[in-house]
Amino acid sequence: TPSVQWEYKMFDVAGRSVIPALVSADSLQQARVLEARLSRLPLVASVESIAPMFPTDQAEKMKIVPAIQRELAALPDLKEPLPPVNVTALRSVLRQLRGIFFLVYPEAEGAGQYEIAAQARDFVFSVDNFMQQTTPPGRQARQRLDHYQDDFFHDLGDKLDLIKGKGPITPLTFSGVPTVLQHEFLGRDNHLLLLVFPKEDIWDPAACGRFLRELDTANLGQVATGTPRQMYDSVRLMKEAYQKAGLYALAVIVLFVFLHFVRIVPSLLALFPLGVGIVWGLGLMAIFHIDFNPANYMVLPLILGIGVANGIYVVKRFQEEGNAEIFEVSTGRAILLSNLTAMIGFGSLMIAHYQGIKSLGEVMTLAIASCMASSLLVLPVLLQMLSKRFRI
Repeated sequence: TPSVQWEYKMFDVAGRSVIPALVSADSLQQARVLEARLSRLPLVASVESIAPMFPTDQAEKMKIVPAIQRELAALPDLKEPLPPVNVTALRSVLRQLRGIFFLVYPEAEGAGQYEIAAQARDFVFSVDNFMQQTTPPGRQARQRLDHYQDDFFHDLGDKLDLIKGKGPITPLTFSGVPTVLQHEFLGRDNHLLLLVFPKEDIWDPAACGRFLRELDTANLGQVATGTPRQMYDSVRLMKEAYQKAGLYALAVIVLFVFLHFVRIVPSLLALFPLGVGIVWGLGLMAIFHIDFNPANYMVLPLILGIGVANGIYVVKRFQEEGNAEIFEVSTGRAILLSNLTAMIGFGSLMIAHYQGIKSLGEVMTLAIASCMASSLLVLPVLLQMLSKRFRI
């Protein structure tokens, strides 16, 4: 689906999952401790909070600000008109820098400092591109450089004026944090929120489980919450619920089959197609790389009724006529037709774009086909063989 495709694209671009786990802190100091501890975990890509916005030594830095303001007051007004850019002088300086970075690139790569080497290489390419565009330095190139110079110094002047005109310096508090960040990271009772982004894709249940187990064993003093926890626990609970439902349904089915046939041998033969069909179905799922998921867990109880019905029909017909050639009578054709119609119905789900519905159709089709094959091909032969030794 488009949402899943965009999720994968965002994961590839960010290099991490974009859905974080949530951890809270009672104070700024605790937030710093938790952020440092979480950042060291192997499966954690990054941690976001407002704690880095608050310097740990605000008092010392506040003493420095007045001295900076006095220094800035002596600077000229950067918003005044500037002379045109001297393109020739600029090209000369960039040519010298290019020569330095051209030498840095192979040395950094040879020393294994690949990030520095990449930055040096990019700078060399950028200078080469600039030289090409300004050879000769035409009117359009000069105008673009002049506009860039004016915008740069005007923006720098605004920032310096902001610092120069700042009144008495006060410590940064939560009320000084931008409103949008307050809404995201600060609770009404001043609890701080930490966003913990995993390295792996949390849509993979195994990866999500590893990430949550790592958080649970990190001595955080709390249980990490958020979408990863909700997804993992909901999938786990659904899986456990359907497994229990399947076991309960199987127990009731086995009980009724034994109550109906009374004897052990025909009861086991009636259940035989179900057991073989489940084994074959799981094998086919492995061959076609189909996994269980929250959408197709529900087939566990459904397939029990379909699989056991085929066995009951075949065994009852054999008890009535003593003939294992079930296609000579209507039973074989009826089982074949009913199972094929069910396969067509569930098989139509395989054309769905939603992967959950598609996998539901795949699992049901394979399970029905396996139960049908075992009841029509294997069970009659088994009945013929065992009828010589046991009373069916």
